[in-house]
Amino acid sequence: MARERGFECLFSSNPKVYFIEQVIEQLDVLEALFLWEQGLEHISGLVTGCFDILHPDQVEFLQAGKRKVQTLIVGVDRDETVRLKGPGRPIFNLRQRCEMLAALDCVDLVFPIPFALGRYEESPENATLFEALTDRLFNSTLPRQGIHCLITNEAADPFWREKKERAEKLGVGYIGLNMERSTSSSQVATKIQTGG
Repeated sequence: MARERGFECLFSSNPKVYFIEQVIEQLDVLEALFLWEQGLEHISGLVTGCFDILHPDQVEFLQAGKRKVQTLIVGVDRDETVRLKGPGRPIFNLRQRCEMLAALDCVDLVFPIPFALGRYEESPENATLFEALTDRLFNSTLPRQGIHCLITNEAADPFWREKKERAEKLGVGYIGLNMERSTSSSQVATKIQTGG
């Protein structure tokens, strides 16, 4: 992934936002600190998504995910992927979305996903891209094996089956929450765009 202009400033000033190459390095530091402070095994979980318009349902989902792990890592979709959701999207660009997520107490690390989807639906191409991402983050050659589980909200994530299957192939945990949602980013975006 080419590093986006302007991101260096965000990454140097926000201690929770990293490029993907730095995520595992930061995880190793957090895991060592947790083991030293708590004397317990450290469990980390990965959430991915657009998070174009952060709303209460998403915050509740992230808080629920954090209750399952010690370190919650969020991969944020690129602007090109969010554009597939419709005209006028994203409402907030990738940098802004990373900043908003990093501001949440329940989120420990944030990184921009290093690829864009070609279409916003399950497809062999998307599965291949997700495999490449998870191979980098769940690398079994690392001492602590990187991230320990994938977390998703099955009631809101159109890719939850892909994620579950990928977790099984990698031999990592899968946490499929089923949280009904009363709000969606797409509905909020439509209201913003139409003034209603």
